[in-house]
Amino acid sequence: MQELLQQRDKQVLFLVLEKERLKRLEPLLTLAKQAKIPIIVLDAALFKEVAVSETPQGVLAVVKIPTHKNFSEVLETSPACVVVMEEIQDPSNVGAIIRTASAVGASCVFYTKGTADPFSPKAVRASAGAVLNLPVIKIENLLNLTPTLKEKGFKLVATVVKGGEDLFTFSFPKKTVLLLGNEAKGLSAEGMVASDYKLTIPIIGKVESLNVAVAAGIVLYQWLIQRFYIVKT
Repeated sequence: MQELLQQRDKQVLFLVLEKERLKRLEPLLTLAKQAKIPIIVLDAALFKEVAVSETPQGVLAVVKIPTHKNFSEVLETSPACVVVMEEIQDPSNVGAIIRTASAVGASCVFYTKGTADPFSPKAVRASAGAVLNLPVIKIENLLNLTPTLKEKGFKLVATVVKGGEDLFTFSFPKKTVLLLGNEAKGLSAEGMVASDYKLTIPIIGKVESLNVAVAAGIVLYQWLIQRFYIVKT
């Protein structure tokens, strides 16, 4: 919250604070006043009514949903890694993927029609606020995006449960797009055809597949290891 209040683009429209916790929230109160952000103070009972979580922590922020230029212009500044979510329906998965993408330094996240709203309360909480720091852009479907990606030199990497290249022996292309599909159905036929590479995460135990957010985390950190921690000779 402190980082959000300190941003110069003034995404926070106003703060709502719980009266009984004002002393503990004094640092946030000071930042909000310095940024000239309006503050509303509510008693505990009323604050609980407006809070969306079961265990609110005494502070809420009403924030503008970030807007971004068209995806072609966003890709001009994308150095290496882009994530695409196709029809991922669980908002917790959506938020967790955005959080991990931000953590590894991905440039942006695209999401298709049919994907859970990344700006819903559950997804925002799961993203730990990363949805406000990383460009998250809606597209109609993969077919609207793939020609532009390929024109700009990106290679599309799909995650598949079986039959793909072993993640841990795979060499990521210089400009990578990670395609992540629906929890039940996986990536669409169009996404599979468009992909340049297919990756499989080895599974040793008796499970059929991994949660999509967990799989995304494993793949993205393997990409990070190759990009920043392996010295190539």
